[in-house]
Amino acid sequence: MSEDQKKSASKGHDEMVVSQEQQAKITEVRELIGQLSDKESLYCSDASISRYLVSRNWNVKKTAQMLKQSLKWRKEFKPEEIRWEEVAADAESGSIYRPNYQDKFGRSVIVMTPRRKNSLSTEREIKYLVQCLENAISNLPPQQEQVVWLVDLEGVKMSDISFKMSREIVHVLQNYYPRRLGLVILFNAPAIFQPFFKMMRPFLETEIYNKVKFCYSDDHNSRKFLEDLFDMDKLESAFGGNGDTGFDINKYECTNKEAEPRAEPESTLQPVRRTHKVNFFFFIVFLIFCIDLIFSMSQVSKKAASNGHEKMVISKEHQAKITEVRKLIGPLSAKESLYCSDATITRYLSSRNWNVMKAAQMLKQSLKWRKEYKPEEIRWEEIADEAKTGLMYKPNYLDKYGRSVLVMRPCLQNSKSTQGQIKHFVYCMESAILNLAPNQEQVVWLVDFQGFKLSNISFKVAHETAQVVQEYYPKRLGLAILYNAPMIFQPFFSMVKPFLESETYNKIKFGYSNDHSTKKIMEDLFDKSILESAFGGNGETGVDLNKYAERMKEDDSKKLSFWTPVKSLSSVSHNAPLDSIRLDADSDASNNEKILVPN
Repeated sequence: MSEDQKKSASKGHDEMVVSQEQQAKITEVRELIGQLSDKESLYCSDASISRYLVSRNWNVKKTAQMLKQSLKWRKEFKPEEIRWEEVAADAESGSIYRPNYQDKFGRSVIVMTPRRKNSLSTEREIKYLVQCLENAISNLPPQQEQVVWLVDLEGVKMSDISFKMSREIVHVLQNYYPRRLGLVILFNAPAIFQPFFKMMRPFLETEIYNKVKFCYSDDHNSRKFLEDLFDMDKLESAFGGNGDTGFDINKYECTNKEAEPRAEPESTLQPVRRTHKVNFFFFIVFLIFCIDLIFSMSQVSKKAASNGHEKMVISKEHQAKITEVRKLIGPLSAKESLYCSDATITRYLSSRNWNVMKAAQMLKQSLKWRKEYKPEEIRWEEIADEAKTGLMYKPNYLDKYGRSVLVMRPCLQNSKSTQGQIKHFVYCMESAILNLAPNQEQVVWLVDFQGFKLSNISFKVAHETAQVVQEYYPKRLGLAILYNAPMIFQPFFSMVKPFLESETYNKIKFGYSNDHSTKKIMEDLFDKSILESAFGGNGETGVDLNKYAERMKEDDSKKLSFWTPVKSLSSVSHNAPLDSIRLDADSDASNNEKILVPN
């Protein structure tokens, strides 16, 4: 775990600094939702509306719509009126409970032990979880809005998963408790899932990635992490603390009754039959979190899927932050000045939630990496062996929004050299960025899973690639289309949403060759006449290695020209993004040394 991850994980608090512009948006949301009852007004505080706005990327109309749905749900479900007697039968096993302590940052804690029995009724299970959440939120100190979930995954089994209940819980968390999750600690999780977790980094914002932590009982770093986060005398021994492990239903009943702010209504629910079927919601969510490369399509907005262009509108406040970053990074060489355009700094700021210090630190690390690794100086001859099978290449077309495209075919893995594969990937990314249309900054990944096997994956390469994308190419991924991905992962799709921002969630798309919706999405995104037939187009699939080599050599010459400092630094505009060089080479399709996609 990196120092940045530890800091983010231990702090956890989403400190909301509301600007005048954001306060105006809060006011607009209030106007759109209209007149409220006293109870609704109490719920719709500025902090609450801010959470909804952040979850909808400060889009006022979407926020108002989401908040209206939440108010409707709260009016009908009445989560604040759920009493202990209504959920006691579901609580007695201790599968979910709120312990009588907080973390050192004031966040309430919810403990989950999936191996323990739970109720058969989805309705009851959701009601109990909502009751735990409401009590956890009501016990938060001032200025704190988030909850920590401690999940003991000892002894979990995939066969115990209830997908129906998990989907329902995800729906509640996603739509009615936005931005409430501060941190999830997965204790003694099966080690097999950690490599998948590392693979997903390119598709997750840092804030989201840092919300999920692995801890193990025999790991020194885990103990240090938990000591920084909790009072070890109170933390249960199951999580490495000195407190009692176990669940006293009688004490917990008293605690819950004390936490209830209103008189208790008569319970109309009857005890339910118990079953060995358990809710492994967090286990599943983590698994999904780790393999979210394979989600999206059926429930994602088609408009979001087809548009994909992230246009950056820089306000005066943001421009001031760009200037602050320039001051912090200090004097630059001519080449570094060319790299550090306003557009580039904006991407770094955006990836660090407009925190100037963090953005400057990240940019300094990128400049150091670029100085040592020299990605712009990699030439075709250095990566030709890696490229020869067609594992990854840049086709000679853009999408309809001017984004460069990288095609990847995991089944054509041809090298065991991690260093060589990373260099090939960096070379392709640099060429893709060089060929972006004006005012476009992002790249589309087309990943063909035809013939894919799990053995094609190199976890070490995946981890290294993820680190490169995350740290040195922030906000460059516009869209990843996973074509004919294994269907086995789709049941996990609907459960990842609570942990992903809408922007991140919409960057991953599923496509299938026999699906009508996929065909429509691909037609909206690409010129079908040149899109390869492997992705549903009319173009030839594969790449002519000789023509591709010539085109990449032309790119190499353009890179040399682009990155060679000319005249003086005064000739370099801070506003000039690294894009706009279009290629006009002929199609790569021919009969000579053609790399074909296997059946």
